[in-house]
Amino acid sequence: MCFTGGLRWGEATALHVGDIDWNRSRLHVQRTWSEDGGRIEATKDGEDRWVKLPASALEALRAHVEAMALEAQLHCWTHEQRRLVFPNS
Repeated sequence: MCFTGGLRWGEATALHVGDIDWNRSRLHVQRTWSEDGGRIEATKDGEDRWVKLPASALEALRAHVEAMALEAQLHCWTHEQRRLVFPNS
């Protein structure tokens, strides 16, 4: 997502599954991971944006989201963990 969509690392890290607009092939970037604060917060400039993704990136993203849903079931993840596109311990 960083290379094809132009997302910063923290924006990709804070991406929620609900931020994906599958029908319009785009992401709603509205939060970021703060290294300093160790938490998810508003984007650097405080403004959200929509990012269009190419079909190949969207296809890879869909496969990843499906795989994470299976992992979530297997490991009984919390609701917050299930919301993240790229969950991490």
